[in-house]
Amino acid sequence: MAKIAIAGCGIGGLAAAIFLHQQGHEICLFERFEKPSPLGSGLLLQPTGQAVLARLGLLDVVKSHGARIDRLYGSEVTNGATIFDLGYDQLGPDRFGIGVHRASLFHALWQKTGELGIEVKVNTHVVSRVWEGGKSLLMTEAGTQFGPFDLVVDASGSHSDLALNLGAPTPKPFQYGAVWASPINASGISDTLTQRYVSAHTMIGLLPIGTMPSDPHPRIAFFWSLKPEAYPIWVDEFEGWKQRVVALWPQTEAIVAQFSKPSDLTLARYGQRTLKRPFAPGVVHIGDAAHQTSPQLGQGANSALLDAAILADSLTLTGPEDVGPQYANARRGPIRFYQAASWLLTPFFQSDVNFLAALRDALFQPLASIPYFRTEMAKTFGGVKTGLLTSAAPENLAHVKSKDQIKLPSSSHR
Repeated sequence: MAKIAIAGCGIGGLAAAIFLHQQGHEICLFERFEKPSPLGSGLLLQPTGQAVLARLGLLDVVKSHGARIDRLYGSEVTNGATIFDLGYDQLGPDRFGIGVHRASLFHALWQKTGELGIEVKVNTHVVSRVWEGGKSLLMTEAGTQFGPFDLVVDASGSHSDLALNLGAPTPKPFQYGAVWASPINASGISDTLTQRYVSAHTMIGLLPIGTMPSDPHPRIAFFWSLKPEAYPIWVDEFEGWKQRVVALWPQTEAIVAQFSKPSDLTLARYGQRTLKRPFAPGVVHIGDAAHQTSPQLGQGANSALLDAAILADSLTLTGPEDVGPQYANARRGPIRFYQAASWLLTPFFQSDVNFLAALRDALFQPLASIPYFRTEMAKTFGGVKTGLLTSAAPENLAHVKSKDQIKLPSSSHR
């Protein structure tokens, strides 16, 4: 069995550690902070992410904290027009999303890691590696060296120093980010991801995310589109901004009332980067370290979970020295599709281009009234697309059982 280092204790890193430990490999997790903790508010677990959690034996515990999401709904504020109204039932019987606080998902993975006794080195910021004699030596920011390792899994996120050290480009920033928070759910919304738009320059979103491990109050993820450079202005105009949110969407009044100061919300910046080769000799990049994009399609955590599962499966089919190409081939179709789709669709919802907003308002819902396009839209949001014209069942996407399946999606065409 291999000696494997995993950089990053996020969703992808923890899932990879559990999978690889269960295969009998010797695992060492490296975390740059003193105490591993989740970064972010709520997320939407798609059927694909749920399939991975089921493999890990963690779906029930995560589901117990989450909120079942059956519908995705968006509308234009100024004219009330429906932009999209999609249900998970388009994906088959008993398909749904799970709105969950990132802390709840993290807690389930972290607790499992502890139960398995996986080694974790905290306060250890891995910045580079040295490749010698078919093994990897990891170098930290403090100048400490660890290793040798048969394989390094880079799960250190969008700001991965390992990826940059190996020649990856820096992420290309999106024009818009968002401010977000996880207040108590006083909105009356329970099973729907709901968004409101003014053209494409204003977007308000609400996603029920259930409870947190230490808090029984049902929460909801609130987010508001904002250019990062406009954040200081937003801070100065905070009270006026609150009034504007309620004026645009009265249903948010009890939500916004919970924000007493700007620091009650957190600024998020988004960027796009896709590594052409998410691997090098002895190194594999997963999650945002390999493919970062906007959260518009809600695939980030789900993609990281899929990466972890497919990496583990690929390692059962080949040795650590060849696992990179196997893993990349298995994940290539879905990653290419969702990176391209996120890049293309984001300006329709977060930009200053009025023409794109008008085109969105004119076309999205009429297209959704056509059964074929409605199903394809639901597949896209549901995370099961593997290419422009192909898709796969979530359970197939979360497994690789043979080398023939590395050529997905042809082996799991729907």
